[in-house]
Amino acid sequence: EAKDQPQGEFVVVRGVVMSFPGQIEAGWTFIRDATAGAKIVSTSLEGQGILIGDQIEIGGTNSMFSGDFEFNSATLRSVVPAVDPDPQPMLVTTAETATSGASFTHPIQGTFIRIEKAELIAQFGSGSLNIQNGQIDDGSGAAIIRVDDGVANRNELTNIFTVGTCYNFQGFGANFAGAGQIFLRSLDPADLEEVSCN
Repeated sequence: EAKDQPQGEFVVVRGVVMSFPGQIEAGWTFIRDATAGAKIVSTSLEGQGILIGDQIEIGGTNSMFSGDFEFNSATLRSVVPAVDPDPQPMLVTTAETATSGASFTHPIQGTFIRIEKAELIAQFGSGSLNIQNGQIDDGSGAAIIRVDDGVANRNELTNIFTVGTCYNFQGFGANFAGAGQIFLRSLDPADLEEVSCN
């Protein structure tokens, strides 16, 4: 419902935290409810002890950054701890992730997703890719994986990931200028696991 409101509209939303404040990038928090997921961009949530699985209510402003929906200027209204302490991701393919860039209302955008047995087919920063972007494919079609500064040092990504290796990834569906992406949540084994390509 918030995503259907005009840009710049002040809204109040409640959702379960899928990435704690600042985990992926300074000021970023991802939440979801039964209908969708979304990114909150506000440093005001950091340092308040908010954990994955907590339910939070925020007031914020609908906004868009290069086609990616977010709530800005958020203020925390309430926290209910451990509503969903072990949230499960939506299982998707790389092709589905790539097509999620078509619209910010796409069900993958902003939500917690999992991609399995995806091969790194283009190293981070190679060709025309941004230094924090690599390209992955689980056999269904290629998508971009984005690793931001809260997750790993951008200058170390070529040491962490190996072209031709397959991984299970957990993170968040996103969009940059119409291109669907996954933002990796962390380097923890639950979010990044090297696996056989077979």
